[in-house]
Amino acid sequence: MRLFAASVILIMLAAVAGPAGAHEGMGGIGLEARPSVEALGMGETGVVETRNCGGFPANPAMLTWSPAGGVTFGHGSLVEGVSTPATSFCIAIPLGTPVDVPPLGDVGRPFCLGFSIDHSTVELSQGTEWGWNLISLGASYRVAPYASAGLAGKYLFSASDLEGSDVKAFGIDLGAIVEMTPVLRLALSLRNLFGKATWEDGEDETPPFALAVGAGLSLPYSALGHAAYTYSAGAPGELGLGLDVPMSDTGLSLRGGYIRHSGEYSRSVFTAGFGYAYKAVSLDYAVKLDEELVLGTTHHVSIGLMLP
Repeated sequence: MRLFAASVILIMLAAVAGPAGAHEGMGGIGLEARPSVEALGMGETGVVETRNCGGFPANPAMLTWSPAGGVTFGHGSLVEGVSTPATSFCIAIPLGTPVDVPPLGDVGRPFCLGFSIDHSTVELSQGTEWGWNLISLGASYRVAPYASAGLAGKYLFSASDLEGSDVKAFGIDLGAIVEMTPVLRLALSLRNLFGKATWEDGEDETPPFALAVGAGLSLPYSALGHAAYTYSAGAPGELGLGLDVPMSDTGLSLRGGYIRHSGEYSRSVFTAGFGYAYKAVSLDYAVKLDEELVLGTTHHVSIGLMLP
């Protein structure tokens, strides 16, 4: 019964993506939110992440998997050696009576709302800047104790010193998470099913459709293994692998990840990081070790607070 329900959910979402996935647009505005720091430390496998509301734009279905609401603040850099600060804020608000599944106990709420904003800036030549803000508003519903579906709307607007470079864009995403067994979780995210970007000079483009699939595996000693693959009509495919290993009952977890970018200019990227949780407060750190001639080494940190 569980396998049948999971198949129905995933097939329905894939069918919805069919017509919209045939976009001819290969626009430069991808409407991709920054991965949470936890997901970045695990090879950018955020499509299957379920513990941090800061990552819900990667898959809105994850909102209902947290037993409590929370807020997350994040900061990092996009490129080494260049002024490219990136900050983020997210809040999740669960609604409804907690879902109790024997013998697992409380597995989350039946409904949850999420709001996030990402702000990034790139310093250009002669003191000019190009910055953008991406706002995401999402909702997730637990269609069964072991499955959830989510919807998110995104809106991007830029600010720049360069004449004619301002842009506004929107997109719609769908997501699903299904716990196939107590140790295996599958995830799907369909991004930019619908969307449009309009530049200051009046030109329009269609944000590229992207499909992300992933799997999460519960390993011995409470460790977690993640795998994710993202296909985008506007960029080469990306494979991510990640591992999270808790250090006994200290509240500390060590993380590592690997990212493989395919295409003509394929490359491998390694990530690492840690997470520390004490009562309602959590701290996450990640480092991304990209090639020096691409993005270089960048550092990212976030602080989370679980709300009652």
